Amino acid sequence: IVATYNDDSNYGPAAPSPPLVQVVRKAKPVFELLMSSKNPSTFGDPVTFTAALDGVTGYPPPTGNVVFTDTYKGTPTVLCTSPLTPGTNKSTATCHTPPPPLLGGSHSIVATYTDDSNYGPADPSAPLVQVVGKAKPTFEALISSKNPSNLGDPVTFTATLDGVTGYPPPTGNVVFTDTYNGTPTVLCTSPLTPGTNKSSATCSTPPPVLLAGTHSIVATYTDDSNYGQADPSAPLLQVVGKVKPVFELLMSSKNPS
Repeated sequence: IVATYNDDSNYGPAAPSPPLVQVVRKAKPVFELLMSSKNPSTFGDPVTFTAALDGVTGYPPPTGNVVFTDTYKGTPTVLCTSPLTPGTNKSTATCHTPPPPLLGGSHSIVATYTDDSNYGPADPSAPLVQVVGKAKPTFEALISSKNPSNLGDPVTFTATLDGVTGYPPPTGNVVFTDTYNGTPTVLCTSPLTPGTNKSSATCSTPPPVLLAGTHSIVATYTDDSNYGQADPSAPLLQVVGKVKPVFELLMSSKNPS
């Protein structure tokens, strides 16, 4: 800071004052509570987090970036590094998901800020606990490798379980149940093979043997960490036909007799 003087009727110009070095330290901004666009949400829902960073009243607001971090099952992951949008005395930043997807369970979301030319680092925001509920998967129509079949034929049933588009597919097991003559029997408990947005499981028979008649085949699924219980599949009616037995040559206990 330097002061100068020109003159008046008695005094001429003064030499500039010695400079005064005024040090202005950075102010410490403060995070408001984080906001979620949907909490609780369901696996597959888009969710937007908003952080507001308060500056000094009447002065320019903070600039730069806010980092949003998600701690899930003890592991921190950066969701977004988002630019601040200046407002009156404060600035805001948003983080849109997906990507990355928010998996089923509880997520601790925290925002952090480093500094700019006027503001120093802020304390991390208070954690926002984002609860992500399980989505409901859906069975497609069951498929039989041979329908109708005959007694003794090998038959493979395939179940496809649709998940949320763009997210990890369902995992775990599918149970295939055969209701025959009014009695339900578990044919297979088969692991799901993940695909794109969906998973599939197969059940090959025999064993057990599919006896002649009409069989109602139904697939069921319980859950995993991201997906809840599915409604049972539509029944597949597997028709097993009778086979034609063949006589061997007759035998005599004594011939000639």
